[in-house]
Amino acid sequence: MAKIKIQQPKFIDELEEESRIDEYDFDDKIADKVIENQAIRYKDGRGTTLDSCIFRNIIFQECTFKNIDFTTCEINGLNAEIPDLEGAVVTTMQALDLAQILRLVIK
Repeated sequence: MAKIKIQQPKFIDELEEESRIDEYDFDDKIADKVIENQAIRYKDGRGTTLDSCIFRNIIFQECTFKNIDFTTCEINGLNAEIPDLEGAVVTTMQALDLAQILRLVIK
């Protein structure tokens, strides 16, 4: 039987708080960051890799999330235009949170 390596969970105190996301070229990997209370404009996320980030109270304006995988990230208070979200890869719980942006009523 093959051994499966399990990745150790990351804890909040191990994450670095990021004051300005504009310092990143979105062609990079963004990992282990807490990004909060920012407005991010005109970013093309194609080619970006996200790993274990926390996004809080972020406004995305004219950004592209097609094929960006948010599944290892925590998203709280994200605001974006509906076309910008097209093609983003999210978990079921993240999709429920994003349903508010789509003005969906979930029963």
